[in-house]
Amino acid sequence: MIAKAIINPDFTIEDIHKIRQYHYELTKDITTQEKILFIMKTEDPF
Repeated sequence: MIAKAIINPDFTIEDIHKIRQYHYELTKDITTQEKILFIMKTEDPF
């Protein structure tokens, strides 16, 4: 399992990159249908 992204309280562009990378790692090996279900049931992905 990948570690959750640690977000800076000042929220920089680097934080956006961390969030995108984290989300990519979570969903890179799943089908489109699985991804849709994942997104629909995820309330707080970070």
